[in-house]
Amino acid sequence: MAAYIPSGNASKKYLDNFVYDDQTATVICQEGYSPISKTRQEEDYLYIFSTRACKNCQNRSLCPKPNNGRIRVFISDNHKLKLVDNIPQRKEALIKRKMIGRKFAEAKKWHGLRRARYRGKWKVAIQMIMTFLVMNAKRIARLLKSPPIKEVFQPALAIRAG
Repeated sequence: MAAYIPSGNASKKYLDNFVYDDQTATVICQEGYSPISKTRQEEDYLYIFSTRACKNCQNRSLCPKPNNGRIRVFISDNHKLKLVDNIPQRKEALIKRKMIGRKFAEAKKWHGLRRARYRGKWKVAIQMIMTFLVMNAKRIARLLKSPPIKEVFQPALAIRAG
């Protein structure tokens, strides 16, 4: 099973228009052009493309704007992982991650898991078990309280038939 990390660069929509090439360890634009240089900045990379290749490009509006005669594309390591692992399994894994994270957020916000009440590994484990037991009991009660789906739709079918 692979670990998929969500990308923090959701605001930069143009990054989805580039493809990462493992053999050359660089990014390539939609038209197939490679950057003229690549520099490491802290933990991320800055790829610089020439504007000559982009002058006649049909997808120029999807790329970042030129800056001092160069087109600069800043890609973090997280987004590089997204470019490498852009497969359907990644999308499914991130959807599952959201659902699981939502439950932990509920436990933290409404059930006191922001801090451990007691000290010690076993006492914290018991607090976690009890918290999620309560959350599951609440969900079971909510599911039992709502009417079954079949009963909700049966009267509507009876009206149409009659």
